[in-house]
Amino acid sequence: MHDHETGSRICFRHAAALLLGGIALAAAMPASAQACYDGIVQRGVVTSPLNGSFQYVGQPVALQAAAVKMYGKWVITGPNGTTTLPAAPGAINWTPTVAGSYSATVLMFAPTSPAPGQVSNCLTGGPFSFVVTNPPVYIKPKYQVVGVYYSPPGAKSTATYSAGFTSGTSTNVSSSFTVATQVSLTGGWQSLDKANSASGTVTGGWSQEKDNSSQITIGTQESTGTVVPGPLSSTLGVDHDYDIIWVWLNPELSLSPLATQIMVNGYSYDANDPVAGADIVPIYVGELKGTLAIPSDLQYRLQRPWDTTTGALTAADYTNILAADPFAVNPSFNPNADTSGRYERPRSATYPNGDTTAVNYIPAPVGAAALCYPYSFTATSTSALGQGAKDTRSVGFSVDAKYSSTTSYGILSAETKASTTLTTSNSWSQSVSSGSSQSAAFQICGPLATDNYTGYSAMQVWKDNVYGTFMFFPVP
Repeated sequence: MHDHETGSRICFRHAAALLLGGIALAAAMPASAQACYDGIVQRGVVTSPLNGSFQYVGQPVALQAAAVKMYGKWVITGPNGTTTLPAAPGAINWTPTVAGSYSATVLMFAPTSPAPGQVSNCLTGGPFSFVVTNPPVYIKPKYQVVGVYYSPPGAKSTATYSAGFTSGTSTNVSSSFTVATQVSLTGGWQSLDKANSASGTVTGGWSQEKDNSSQITIGTQESTGTVVPGPLSSTLGVDHDYDIIWVWLNPELSLSPLATQIMVNGYSYDANDPVAGADIVPIYVGELKGTLAIPSDLQYRLQRPWDTTTGALTAADYTNILAADPFAVNPSFNPNADTSGRYERPRSATYPNGDTTAVNYIPAPVGAAALCYPYSFTATSTSALGQGAKDTRSVGFSVDAKYSSTTSYGILSAETKASTTLTTSNSWSQSVSSGSSQSAAFQICGPLATDNYTGYSAMQVWKDNVYGTFMFFPVP
């Protein structure tokens, strides 16, 4: 048996040294004695805290090994040095007092002494690391844009996003702060409820998932399929007044500030909103522009009477939201001439450089019914340019005093560029913009002769790289 092995075992002399000075059940032993009766020290399983997890200053951290009936002697190293905790059975609560990076190891053993100076069934866990941050601050942006759906051409046309299709966007708030941000979410899709953050699959509702170290994807996966209708009239062909922008009316964002970094813990919702859960509503572009009437119930929700700090959405907010759809603010926008990467032809294994299939929008002869054409488009990859496309806006915010740490808010305020606005950049998401389920079926019905359509009879289909949906553009 070697005196020292890395990873799977620890040296017996070191094991004995760890046991000294804290274990009443085992007598002190010379450094050269073997600590384990059978001479074997094996790897044990640590269940808490998880490697790479995030904890809070002033809140107990449960130190727990899988072998719950065994004694554990924990050694924790952090910004203030190394702390050796007295050996104790089962879980041990340890409360950090300083934020920073930590590492820990544990020696587990049975509470028996088969021979003088020895213990049995030795297991070792670690080293593993975790980060301790200051308690969170919950900031409440007035609203957040999380999706855009585009109306197909023709009053009888439909765009169907089938079950499994994921729409949404990847959000980043780093430009709001003077220090770097890092996302602390782990695992897969998670609830937007701060009281229930268990991981799970997003099905039919809005959830969140860590996209990378600085971005969180907010998305929804179709469970039964969503059908986006065409405009009221076929006369204009593509009428972007009937595009739909999804707006989150009660978002909350949990942030834990450190001296040189801000941990982004994830999103939740403001429970003051009488709408239970995340209040995410579809708003037609025409409703925001004033060309379509806003239904009274939706108008009431946009008033946000439950929020007396940032209040109702205003005309300025409507303009800010409209910027999520380039066609809403610039009717002459042409994706063929755009260099931002916002749109590209759908890429897949079949069409690695983009599907250039033309969609017919041909007027019917006088007295004839509209001609309808079925199409299907799939996007499973995105170009490097498309992955860099962004949709950025700044909105007012307030602080949820009920859940937020006053001390942490003082630190966060000093690291915030603007005291009253939060800047969010939406961009390409790996979760939203790729995968075999990222396809949609279209039924495109051309205009009748009586519609007096005078536009082009061919349409291009483009993928929105920021929100993951499909858009139509007429071409000669």
